[in-house]
Amino acid sequence: MDEKFIQQCFAEMSQSTGEALAMLMVALTKQVDPHRLKQDLKATIDASGVIGRPTLAIQLATYALAAVDAEILLRQQEKGPKH
Repeated sequence: MDEKFIQQCFAEMSQSTGEALAMLMVALTKQVDPHRLKQDLKATIDASGVIGRPTLAIQLATYALAAVDAEILLRQQEKGPKH
């Protein structure tokens, strides 16, 4: 195996892991308050950067945060405009 192949494998694994975390977070938003989950997850990501957690872990958690954001927006669109 050459180095380029190994790098591609790791990139695909990272992408897939992020997408799996995103799916998990969408399911979780259906069980808990998504706005509070977003705040807590964002605070955790911010703190992780300060204490020096690995960049990959922060990137994967950011996938999860993006999924929560998307789910909140979808719910708002489903409700329609507020009067």
